[in-house]
Amino acid sequence: MERGSDKHGALRPVRASDGGVPKGMTDQDVELRSEVAQALGKEIYPASGAELVAKALQSSASAPVLDLPKRLPAKESFTNVQDIWTSLGGGVEQHRS
Repeated sequence: MERGSDKHGALRPVRASDGGVPKGMTDQDVELRSEVAQALGKEIYPASGAELVAKALQSSASAPVLDLPKRLPAKESFTNVQDIWTSLGGGVEQHRS
């Protein structure tokens, strides 16, 4: 059965803890970054910090999610969630060599 499939029961969200957490990130990092991505969507980029705050407010983001774009420079441009995350000092996946 695929994760998230409703073939054998109720549909459930896939959590970071279902498949492990990438090196360089915590389970909480993965969950919060995912929530930020969901609240902001893909269509907004590139966007300034001020535009990201407005989008988070429009999407009724939770307080922890809304806090992140509020900490960004209002006039700086961001190209994706990873750009936001690293700008705020968030951990990132470490690629295997």
